[in-house]
Amino acid sequence: MDPNLTTPIILNATLNATLIQPPQSILSNPAITTLLGIVIGWLLNLSSSAIQEKRQLAINNLQKQKQVYSQLRGITDSTCQVYSNQGEIQVMFFWLRARDKLGLPRLEAYEATRDYDRRITEGLKEIPSNNQKLMEIIGLIEVSFPPSDELDALIRPIDVLNEKYESIRVKVKEGFNNAHIESLSEDALRQDAFKWFYEMIEDSFRKPLSQLADYLKREIATEENMLKKPLWKMDGLIRAIKHWWWPFDS
Repeated sequence: MDPNLTTPIILNATLNATLIQPPQSILSNPAITTLLGIVIGWLLNLSSSAIQEKRQLAINNLQKQKQVYSQLRGITDSTCQVYSNQGEIQVMFFWLRARDKLGLPRLEAYEATRDYDRRITEGLKEIPSNNQKLMEIIGLIEVSFPPSDELDALIRPIDVLNEKYESIRVKVKEGFNNAHIESLSEDALRQDAFKWFYEMIEDSFRKPLSQLADYLKREIATEENMLKKPLWKMDGLIRAIKHWWWPFDS
Protein backbone atom coordinates (compact mmCIF):
# COMPACT_ATOMS: atom_id res chain seq x y z
CA MET A 1 0.00 0.00 0.00
CA ASP A 2 1.15 3.47 -0.76
CA PRO A 3 2.57 5.10 2.39
CA ASN A 4 1.20 8.43 1.29
CA LEU A 5 -2.30 6.99 1.48
CA THR A 6 -1.98 5.66 5.03
CA THR A 7 -0.60 8.88 6.54
CA PRO A 8 -3.96 10.77 6.46
CA ILE A 9 -5.64 7.79 8.10
CA ILE A 10 -3.15 7.79 10.96
CA LEU A 11 -3.45 11.57 11.42
CA ASN A 12 -7.24 11.36 11.39
CA ALA A 13 -7.26 8.63 14.07
CA THR A 14 -4.89 10.65 16.26
CA LEU A 15 -7.06 13.77 15.90
CA ASN A 16 -10.21 11.84 16.79
CA ALA A 17 -8.58 10.39 19.88
CA THR A 18 -7.58 13.86 20.97
CA LEU A 19 -11.07 15.27 20.45
CA ILE A 20 -12.91 12.56 22.34
CA GLN A 21 -10.49 12.69 25.30
CA PRO A 22 -12.32 14.08 28.41
CA PRO A 23 -11.31 17.67 29.28
CA GLN A 24 -8.87 18.18 32.08
CA SER A 25 -10.42 19.80 35.21
CA ILE A 26 -8.80 23.04 36.34
CA LEU A 27 -8.81 21.65 39.86
CA SER A 28 -6.55 18.83 38.78
CA ASN A 29 -3.78 21.36 38.58
CA PRO A 30 -2.02 21.34 42.00
CA ALA A 31 -0.97 24.95 41.65
CA ILE A 32 -4.54 26.09 40.98
CA THR A 33 -5.87 24.03 43.88
CA THR A 34 -3.31 25.50 46.25
CA LEU A 35 -4.11 29.03 45.11
CA LEU A 36 -7.85 28.47 45.55
CA GLY A 37 -7.28 27.11 49.04
CA ILE A 38 -5.27 30.17 49.98
CA VAL A 39 -7.94 32.55 48.60
CA ILE A 40 -10.82 30.70 50.30
CA GLY A 41 -8.95 30.58 53.60
CA TRP A 42 -8.21 34.29 53.36
CA LEU A 43 -11.87 35.09 52.64
CA LEU A 44 -13.08 32.92 55.51
CA ASN A 45 -10.61 34.52 57.89
CA LEU A 46 -11.60 38.00 56.72
CA SER A 47 -15.32 37.20 57.12
CA SER A 48 -14.76 35.70 60.56
CA SER A 49 -12.82 38.76 61.73
CA ALA A 50 -15.49 41.10 60.36
CA ILE A 51 -18.28 39.16 62.05
CA GLN A 52 -16.40 39.09 65.34
CA GLU A 53 -15.92 42.85 65.11
CA LYS A 54 -19.58 43.32 64.30
CA ARG A 55 -20.50 41.06 67.20
CA GLN A 56 -18.43 43.12 69.63
CA LEU A 57 -20.09 46.30 68.40
CA ALA A 58 -23.47 44.64 68.96
CA ILE A 59 -22.47 43.70 72.51
CA ASN A 60 -21.45 47.29 73.23
CA ASN A 61 -24.66 48.63 71.74
CA LEU A 62 -26.69 46.13 73.75
CA GLN A 63 -25.32 47.67 76.94
CA LYS A 64 -26.42 51.10 75.69
CA GLN A 65 -29.87 49.72 74.88
CA LYS A 66 -30.27 48.32 78.39
CA GLN A 67 -29.15 51.60 79.90
CA VAL A 68 -31.57 53.72 77.87
CA TYR A 69 -34.36 51.23 78.60
CA SER A 70 -33.73 51.70 82.32
CA GLN A 71 -33.72 55.47 81.87
CA LEU A 72 -37.05 55.33 80.06
CA ARG A 73 -38.60 53.33 82.90
CA GLY A 74 -37.40 55.93 85.38
CA ILE A 75 -38.53 58.96 83.37
CA THR A 76 -41.97 57.39 82.92
CA ASP A 77 -42.70 57.56 86.63
CA SER A 78 -41.23 61.04 87.05
CA THR A 79 -43.10 62.39 84.00
CA CYS A 80 -46.44 61.09 85.26
CA GLN A 81 -45.71 62.47 88.72
CA VAL A 82 -44.73 65.92 87.45
CA TYR A 83 -47.83 66.31 85.29
CA SER A 84 -50.09 64.80 87.96
CA ASN A 85 -48.83 67.24 90.60
CA GLN A 86 -49.23 70.17 88.27
CA GLY A 87 -52.71 69.03 87.27
CA GLU A 88 -53.82 68.89 90.91
CA ILE A 89 -52.44 72.38 91.51
CA GLN A 90 -54.20 73.73 88.43
CA VAL A 91 -57.54 72.20 89.47
CA MET A 92 -57.33 73.72 92.93
CA PHE A 93 -56.30 77.10 91.51
CA PHE A 94 -59.13 77.28 88.96
CA TRP A 95 -61.66 75.98 91.46
CA LEU A 96 -60.82 78.44 94.23
CA ARG A 97 -60.54 81.38 91.81
CA ALA A 98 -63.95 80.58 90.33
CA ARG A 99 -65.43 80.45 93.83
CA ASP A 100 -63.87 83.81 94.69
CA LYS A 101 -65.30 85.44 91.55
CA LEU A 102 -68.78 84.28 92.46
CA GLY A 103 -68.39 85.52 96.03
CA LEU A 104 -68.59 82.11 97.65
CA PRO A 105 -67.19 81.86 101.18
CA ARG A 106 -63.59 80.89 101.50
CA LEU A 107 -62.83 77.39 102.69
CA GLU A 108 -60.59 77.39 105.74
CA ALA A 109 -59.22 73.92 104.88
CA TYR A 110 -57.54 75.35 101.76
CA GLU A 111 -56.50 78.79 102.99
CA ALA A 112 -53.12 77.55 104.21
CA THR A 113 -52.22 76.32 100.72
CA ARG A 114 -53.53 79.22 98.66
CA ASP A 115 -50.12 80.07 97.15
CA TYR A 116 -51.12 78.34 93.91
CA ASP A 117 -49.70 81.11 91.73
CA ARG A 118 -46.21 80.38 93.06
CA ARG A 119 -46.68 76.62 92.85
CA ILE A 120 -47.94 76.87 89.26
CA THR A 121 -44.91 79.00 88.36
CA GLU A 122 -42.59 76.43 89.89
CA GLY A 123 -44.39 73.67 88.05
CA LEU A 124 -44.02 75.50 84.75
CA LYS A 125 -40.27 75.32 85.31
CA GLU A 126 -40.30 71.68 86.37
CA ILE A 127 -42.26 70.44 83.35
CA PRO A 128 -39.81 71.74 80.68
CA SER A 129 -36.86 70.34 82.65
CA ASN A 130 -38.50 66.92 82.78
CA ASN A 131 -39.50 67.06 79.13
CA GLN A 132 -35.95 67.92 78.09
CA LYS A 133 -34.68 64.80 79.86
CA LEU A 134 -37.44 62.76 78.25
CA MET A 135 -36.59 64.01 74.76
CA GLU A 136 -32.90 63.28 75.34
CA ILE A 137 -33.82 59.69 76.22
CA ILE A 138 -36.00 59.44 73.10
CA GLY A 139 -33.03 60.64 71.06
CA LEU A 140 -30.82 57.93 72.59
CA ILE A 141 -33.48 55.34 71.77
CA GLU A 142 -33.53 56.43 68.13
CA VAL A 143 -29.76 55.99 67.77
CA SER A 144 -29.44 52.83 69.90
CA PHE A 145 -32.22 50.73 68.37
CA PRO A 146 -32.74 49.76 64.72
CA PRO A 147 -35.15 52.11 62.91
CA SER A 148 -38.60 50.72 62.21
CA ASP A 149 -42.12 51.90 61.47
CA GLU A 150 -43.28 50.41 64.76
CA LEU A 151 -40.70 52.36 66.73
CA ASP A 152 -41.67 55.60 64.96
CA ALA A 153 -45.34 54.96 65.71
CA LEU A 154 -44.59 54.42 69.40
CA ILE A 155 -42.50 57.58 69.69
CA ARG A 156 -44.99 59.82 67.87
CA PRO A 157 -47.52 60.16 70.77
CA ILE A 158 -44.72 60.97 73.20
CA ASP A 159 -43.65 63.96 71.12
CA VAL A 160 -46.99 65.67 71.86
CA LEU A 161 -47.39 64.93 75.58
CA ASN A 162 -47.26 68.58 76.57
CA GLU A 163 -49.90 69.52 73.99
CA LYS A 164 -52.24 66.89 75.42
CA TYR A 165 -51.70 68.21 78.92
CA GLU A 166 -52.36 71.77 77.79
CA SER A 167 -55.60 70.76 76.06
CA ILE A 168 -57.05 69.15 79.19
CA ARG A 169 -55.84 72.06 81.32
CA VAL A 170 -57.72 74.52 79.11
CA LYS A 171 -60.87 72.39 79.29
CA VAL A 172 -60.68 72.31 83.08
CA LYS A 173 -60.16 76.07 83.24
CA GLU A 174 -63.11 76.73 80.94
CA GLY A 175 -65.24 74.29 82.91
CA PHE A 176 -64.67 76.20 86.15
CA ASN A 177 -65.07 79.62 84.51
CA ASN A 178 -68.43 78.61 83.05
CA ALA A 179 -69.65 76.76 86.14
CA HIS A 180 -72.78 77.87 87.98
CA ILE A 181 -72.65 78.86 91.61
CA GLU A 182 -74.53 75.71 92.58
CA SER A 183 -71.91 73.38 91.09
CA LEU A 184 -69.08 75.35 92.66
CA SER A 185 -70.75 75.13 96.02
CA GLU A 186 -70.43 71.38 95.87
CA ASP A 187 -67.28 69.30 95.51
CA ALA A 188 -68.38 67.14 92.55
CA LEU A 189 -66.99 69.48 89.88
CA ARG A 190 -63.57 69.57 91.51
CA GLN A 191 -63.51 65.79 91.83
CA ASP A 192 -64.50 65.45 88.17
CA ALA A 193 -61.61 67.71 87.19
CA PHE A 194 -59.19 65.59 89.20
CA LYS A 195 -60.56 62.52 87.45
CA TRP A 196 -60.02 64.08 84.00
CA PHE A 197 -56.41 64.79 84.82
CA TYR A 198 -55.74 61.35 86.28
CA GLU A 199 -57.28 59.61 83.26
CA MET A 200 -55.25 61.82 80.93
CA ILE A 201 -52.05 60.93 82.78
CA GLU A 202 -52.73 57.21 82.47
CA ASP A 203 -53.98 57.17 78.86
CA SER A 204 -51.78 59.85 77.28
CA PHE A 205 -48.62 59.59 79.39
CA ARG A 206 -48.10 56.29 81.19
CA LYS A 207 -49.64 54.08 78.49
CA PRO A 208 -47.55 55.27 75.48
CA LEU A 209 -44.35 55.39 77.56
CA SER A 210 -44.98 51.86 78.87
CA GLN A 211 -45.74 50.58 75.37
CA LEU A 212 -42.45 52.02 74.13
CA ALA A 213 -40.61 50.41 77.04
CA ASP A 214 -42.22 47.03 76.27
CA TYR A 215 -41.08 47.32 72.64
CA LEU A 216 -37.50 48.11 73.71
CA LYS A 217 -37.56 45.14 76.08
CA ARG A 218 -38.52 42.80 73.21
CA GLU A 219 -35.79 44.23 70.98
CA ILE A 220 -33.21 43.74 73.72
CA ALA A 221 -34.31 40.12 74.20
CA THR A 222 -33.98 39.50 70.45
CA GLU A 223 -30.45 40.90 70.41
CA GLU A 224 -29.47 38.88 73.48
CA ASN A 225 -30.70 35.66 71.86
CA MET A 226 -28.75 36.52 68.72
CA LEU A 227 -25.54 37.01 70.67
CA LYS A 228 -26.00 33.67 72.45
CA LYS A 229 -25.68 31.79 69.13
CA PRO A 230 -22.13 30.36 68.79
CA LEU A 231 -20.53 31.54 65.57
CA TRP A 232 -18.62 28.29 65.09
CA LYS A 233 -21.93 26.60 64.30
CA MET A 234 -23.07 27.07 60.73
CA ASP A 235 -26.57 28.21 61.71
CA GLY A 236 -25.06 30.73 64.10
CA LEU A 237 -22.84 32.11 61.36
CA ILE A 238 -25.75 32.39 58.93
CA ARG A 239 -27.91 34.07 61.57
CA ALA A 240 -25.16 36.57 62.32
CA ILE A 241 -24.74 37.48 58.66
CA LYS A 242 -28.47 37.90 58.14
CA HIS A 243 -28.98 39.81 61.38
CA TRP A 244 -26.14 42.31 61.07
CA TRP A 245 -25.59 42.61 57.32
CA TRP A 246 -28.46 41.22 55.27
CA PRO A 247 -30.00 44.28 53.58
CA PHE A 248 -33.37 42.69 52.81
CA ASP A 249 -36.35 41.94 55.01
CA SER A 250 -36.51 38.32 56.05
